[in-house]
Amino acid sequence: MTGLRIGALALWLAVLLPAVPRAKRTEVPVGGTLSGRLLDAANGNAIPGAEVTLIVSRMTRITGVDGRFSFGDHDVRGPDTLVVRHLAYDSMRLSIDRDLGPLELELELAPRPIPVEGVDVSVDAVARGEARRIAALSDGFLWEREEFERFTRAARHIVDPLRWSGKVTVVTEGNDGSRCVVIRMRHGCARILINNVYVSEEALKAYAPEDIESYVVIGPIDATLMYGTGAAAGVVVVYTRGRGR
Repeated sequence: MTGLRIGALALWLAVLLPAVPRAKRTEVPVGGTLSGRLLDAANGNAIPGAEVTLIVSRMTRITGVDGRFSFGDHDVRGPDTLVVRHLAYDSMRLSIDRDLGPLELELELAPRPIPVEGVDVSVDAVARGEARRIAALSDGFLWEREEFERFTRAARHIVDPLRWSGKVTVVTEGNDGSRCVVIRMRHGCARILINNVYVSEEALKAYAPEDIESYVVIGPIDATLMYGTGAAAGVVVVYTRGRGR
C-alpha cells in the first residue's frame, strides 16, 4: 500500500511540475573549431605573418596576407591558451576555459616600435631571427646569406639562387621573365612571401639577389598547415637585408 501511495504522489508531481528541459545539456558544445583575423589596432589593416599558437594543443598557424588564420577541423578544448605573436606588435594571450563551439575571432594588436640603433645591423639581425623561427616552426630548410652569397652573381632574379640550394626540384623562367619555384614535383609553383607577406610577380622584380638576407623553403604539407590550401605547392619565405627595399 505504501508503494502505491508513493507511485501516485510521483505521478501527481509529474503532472503539476514543469519538466526540466534536457536541451540545456547541449548548450556547451563538446568541441569546436577556431578561426579568426588579426588587425592593426592603429589603422585597421590586416596583419600577415603573425604566429597564432594553441599552447596545450601544440598547434600553430601563421596568418595569411588577409590576416586570417584557422585551425581547421581541430576541436579546440579547454583549458588552453591562445598566444598571438608578431615582431612588430605587442603579443596577446587569451585563456580558453572550456570547450568551444565554432568560433570566429577578430583581434586587434597594438603596434610596437622596433629599435633601429645601427640600422643595417639591427634589421639584418631581426631578419635572421625571424627566418630561423619560421624554419624551426615548420621544419623548413633555412638558407642564410653566408651560404648562398656565392651564387648571387649568376642570378638575375631573387629566387634564382634556389636553383643551387638542393632543396627545390627546379626553378623555371617564363617568357615574361617570371619564375616558378617547384619544391616537390607535380605540386606546381610555390607561393613567394617577402618578409612574411605574399607578393605578386611584379613586386618580386623590385628586389635584387643582393637584397636578400635568407630563404626559408617550406614543403607542401607544412605550408598548407601554416598558410592554408592556397600554399598547397609549398612556400618560399624571403627575408630582405637592412639595405633592401
